[in-house]
Amino acid sequence: HPVITVPGDHRTPVWAARSSPDQSTLRTDTVYVRRPGGSSEPPKTQDDWEKLLERLLRARGTDLLDAIREIMHPSKQRGPDLPALATWHEDSLSRWRSRVDPLPDGDARKLDVGYWTFSFEITPFAQPSLSELIEFLRHGVRRYSGWPPFTYLDAGPRKPKALGNDIEAWLAAEHDRRQTVAVDERCDFWRLSKQGTGFLLRPMQEDRSSYLRGAQPGNFFDYELPVYRATELLKFVEAMAVTFVDRNTQYAAKLCYHGMEGRTLRHHRGRTFFAEGARCSQDVVQSHLSGSISDFEHNLDEVVYKLLYPIYEQFEFTELPMAVVNATVRDALSY
Repeated sequence: HPVITVPGDHRTPVWAARSSPDQSTLRTDTVYVRRPGGSSEPPKTQDDWEKLLERLLRARGTDLLDAIREIMHPSKQRGPDLPALATWHEDSLSRWRSRVDPLPDGDARKLDVGYWTFSFEITPFAQPSLSELIEFLRHGVRRYSGWPPFTYLDAGPRKPKALGNDIEAWLAAEHDRRQTVAVDERCDFWRLSKQGTGFLLRPMQEDRSSYLRGAQPGNFFDYELPVYRATELLKFVEAMAVTFVDRNTQYAAKLCYHGMEGRTLRHHRGRTFFAEGARCSQDVVQSHLSGSISDFEHNLDEVVYKLLYPIYEQFEFTELPMAVVNATVRDALSY
């Protein structure tokens, strides 16, 4: 006989994702609570809801206290192996270069002006099938602002391909060499592995002709855009970990910007006052981070800040204001 174990201490209400075949035992998008005798029913009274909310808040209380302790006294728990992540990053970058190196000089897909990459590793990981990973990409990834990380397009040459233990996609693959290719997310290159690793390469959004009137590609680095992108990327890593393992697993991440020398900090939306014009003096700027996936639930702002502040300080020691991070993360999650 199969044995099904349902853990207690839920952090969120238990609700039905779809109706049962008889359309009565379970109803789509309905919250259920346990009744004496083993049955489950939707809450019917104010007392039902009060008891449900009390259980949920009590279950989250421990998590919240742990998050506060982590802020005050960060743990020294070791995350995934950073050298292993570096190897995955370099291998992925080489695979992208093997795609673009044969292209003629001046082809926009070569991203000669600049691009950024994000690599991550989740350890331990559940080793799902490639089909399960594809299903996660198609239906398990929430879209925030713009194209989501690891965009899944089920069409032609841009459709992801199975390569051993990996899934790989190059969204610029269908463009004809004689055409002018827009420098946007249609040039993404990404890889995802059954081992819990991922790699995304994307053009610099600041290099689009629509970024600033009269702006030249390669001149600017936006103050807010990296915070939006970092929020989306970390939420993707969190969703993948929670889907295939749980929040207690570990992660390591590497964020890298190429083509940075000579770029200056600018703000294209003008929502936050700050001093513009700080200049970067090196071509490649990068940051590393590792920790527990559980940090994302209550400390996402702090994790985003830790990932990005080494990038911003390369612009003449610019300090990334925590207030900008807080406001931008909230805005990104509100989409």
